[in-house]
Amino acid sequence: MSTPLSVMLVALPVMLAVLVVVLVLRRRLEGTTYAGTGLGDWRKVAAGLSWPERWAISRANASGRAASPELAAHAVQRGEAMAACVEVMTARSSNLRKVWLVLGVSALALCALNISLLVAGEREWHNWLQVLTQGALAVMWLSTPAVQRRQVVKLERSVERNRALVAAQ
Repeated sequence: MSTPLSVMLVALPVMLAVLVVVLVLRRRLEGTTYAGTGLGDWRKVAAGLSWPERWAISRANASGRAASPELAAHAVQRGEAMAACVEVMTARSSNLRKVWLVLGVSALALCALNISLLVAGEREWHNWLQVLTQGALAVMWLSTPAVQRRQVVKLERSVERNRALVAAQ
C-alpha cells in the first residue's frame, strides 16, 4: 500500500509538468482562438499603462461603468476586445462551449452516481463532499455561457459610456 507522502511525491511533479505545458500553449491557443478580436492590440496598449490604471479600466468594464476621463479611450478599446473575446467563447459553434457542456453533464452524472452510492449505504463523509463538489462544478460549468453573455452586456454598456466620455472631451 502506498503512503500519502509517496503519492504526493509522484503527483506533484506531474501536476507541475501539466501546468508548464498549459502555460506554454496558452498564448499560442489564445492567438488563434481570439484572432481578430483586438486582444493583441489591447495587450500592447496595456503594457504601457500602470497596474492601477489597468485595474481601474478592468473594474469599469466589468461593472458597466465609465472609467475616468483620461482612461476612457483605453476603456473603450479594452471593452470592445473583451466583448469580442467573450462572444467567441460563447458562440454556439465554440469548442469551449462544447467542453463546458460536456464537463457540466459529466459532473451531473458523477453527482448522480455518488447520490446512488449514498442511498445504497456508502455514507462516509467523503461521499457527501463529492456530491456537493460535483454539484457545484456542474452548476458552474453549465451556467458559464449565461454568465458570460451577461458580462458582454456590461462590457457593451461600459463601452457606450466611455465613448460618450471621449466624445465630450
